[in-house]
Parts: sequence; structure tokens; C-alpha cells
Amino acid sequence: MLNLRGHHLICLNFFKGEGYDEVFIKNLKEILGKMEKENIKVVEGFDDICKSCPYLKDGKCQYEEGAEEKIREQDKVALELLKIKEGEIVKWEEIKNKLLEVFSQWYERYCYDCDWLKVCETHQLFQDLFQEVLSPDKKILSLFLKVRESFSEVKESVSLLKPYANLHYDQIEDKVPFLSMYYQLHLYSPSWVIKKDEFERIMGFEPELIYKSPENTYIMSVVYNVDNYVTEGIIAYGFSEALALNRGIILTYEEVDFICFQRGYGRQLLLALQYDLFPGMVTKLFIDREDIQRRIDHLKMLLGYAS
Repeated sequence: MLNLRGHHLICLNFFKGEGYDEVFIKNLKEILGKMEKENIKVVEGFDDICKSCPYLKDGKCQYEEGAEEKIREQDKVALELLKIKEGEIVKWEEIKNKLLEVFSQWYERYCYDCDWLKVCETHQLFQDLFQEVLSPDKKILSLFLKVRESFSEVKESVSLLKPYANLHYDQIEDKVPFLSMYYQLHLYSPSWVIKKDEFERIMGFEPELIYKSPENTYIMSVVYNVDNYVTEGIIAYGFSEALALNRGIILTYEEVDFICFQRGYGRQLLLALQYDLFPGMVTKLFIDREDIQRRIDHLKMLLGYAS
């Protein structure tokens, strides 16, 4: 019989052959090979996976400060979502069948800032669940929360506007003038950032948010485009704009692109531009292809791509 703790019942579904070291990976593969055949006992604290982890010291996780408390809280939430109690004996098939109903809450609570997210995102099951379970609003929110971690200077001051891209006028008739402005601002640009007080002055009402930051100084609006990777670049550009606004400086598109590159989102932004998505270009009556090509060439140079 296998012994597994709460959060491993969810996270083990997305294992891709990577781990802390060879011993840890070998143990994981052996456990996965037994999952379909053996019963699983749900345990409290370290389990059969933890036993081979280099960060397990004296029966506790020492991955980082506060890791043991954080993981125990994850275990508790995982079991609540799965409707399982410690000490129960379960089948792996039972766990897999519950993933669809718990994935959204698990993702929003833990995945977006997890160190293993980039690995899990390459797993086909993870991708399928993300596309099936998360609504467009939730997709944008999850990516927004992930990207904001790279912009510590403004992460507490940028809020996320509710997306209206899929709504029709008759669904929010009282905001028809706003929708006209909204679609106009998004005509070329998949994202834009504005100060909250300026938004209220122009629109005449408080913004409807799907995420309200503690300081709530800036409002970001994002339209989901192409896929998660490209949309991350679009969101990162928005945070880069907010950073420039926060510093009280006016930057060229290339300079804001450079901030994106510095924060690790240069490739994503380059793809967005190559897909004819132009973050930041909300004041343009038309798009100058030379402006776009200059931005593309600049990012290619920063990324070390051959011209």
C-alpha cells in the first residue's frame, strides 16, 4: 500500500519526469508505476514521495522558510476539495475522476505562483483541464496573478478590469457608452493601463474588477489572445506600463518592451507582436508597420536572435 499526503494526490497527476535530483525522480517513477495497482492510504505529514526528497529534514519540509506550514495547509485544502479524510484508503482512479471538479479552485489558490508551474503547464492533462475548466475571465485572472509576481514594485497597485470582449451591448445596456470606448481602446491593443481616478473621470463610474489590488491605483484591461504564453506577454507589457507610470516617466514602446524583456517576458511579447497584437498602442488611429517592425527587431536583438 502506498502512503500519500493531500496535495500529492492532485499534483502527482502532472508529473513530467522532473524533480529535485535523480533519487527523487526515480522514486516518483516507481510510485507512479504502482498507483494503478495498489491502494493508497491518505496520511498526515511526510509520505512515500517526501521520503526521497533532499529537503526533508527531521520529518519536516525545509524547502524554504515556512514550507512545512504552507504544505500542511495545502494538504488540508486538497483533501477538502477531494472530499477525502486522512486515514482513508482510496484508489488512484477515484482521485483522477475528481480532478475536473477541483482543478479550478486548486489552480487559482496554488498553481499560479508555484515553482513547478512551468513544468506542469507542459503536461497534456494540465493543459486540457485548464482549457476545459477555466472561463476566459478566470484564465486572464490566473495569468495576471502569475505575471504580477515579476513586478514587485507595482504588484500591489494594479487591479484587473472585468473583460467585456465576449459581451453584447444588450447584456449591460447601462454601459453602452463605456463599451464603445472599451472596444475602441482594444481595437489594436490587447491590453491597456490607466489610473483608476482617470478611468472614473472618463467613464463616469467605478470600474468593475475581477481582481482588486490592495492599493488599487491602476486599472489594467486585457483581452485573452492566442494562448496562455502570448497572453502572459500582453499582461507583462501592461505591468511594464504601470511601472513606467509609477515612476512618473513617459517611455517609448521600445523602452517598455525592454522592461518586459528584463522581467523575463521578452519571448512572449515578441510572439504577440508577430501575431499582430500590439500592447500599448491604444491611441493609434492606424498602425504603422514600421513601428511594429522596429519593436520586433528590437526584441529580437535583446533576445539574441539572428536578424
